[in-house]
Amino acid sequence: MRDFITEVVAERFDILTNQANKLDTVKHLREMAHEMESQAKGLLDDQVHPYFQEFSRAHDELACTLSHWFYVKGVQDGMQLLMFILLDEGKPRGNS
Repeated sequence: MRDFITEVVAERFDILTNQANKLDTVKHLREMAHEMESQAKGLLDDQVHPYFQEFSRAHDELACTLSHWFYVKGVQDGMQLLMFILLDEGKPRGNS
């Protein structure tokens, strides 16, 4: 069951990522980043260029990993909150 939930969460994250990539703000930021990267490449010599590319890839991977982690944690928190609410509803309440 845990594998199923993990797969569903990962699939939903991919769907939301694709939707987010269609947002005008995200498109604009990606274009800006691409332009800045192109300009920086022109300023770098051949020895530094591979390190810049590796840094850029690592930065992108870090941002994606953090986003995925926050998404999964948000799902977990939401499930815990739902369980708390559902379990709490069945408990008798004292008259205060």
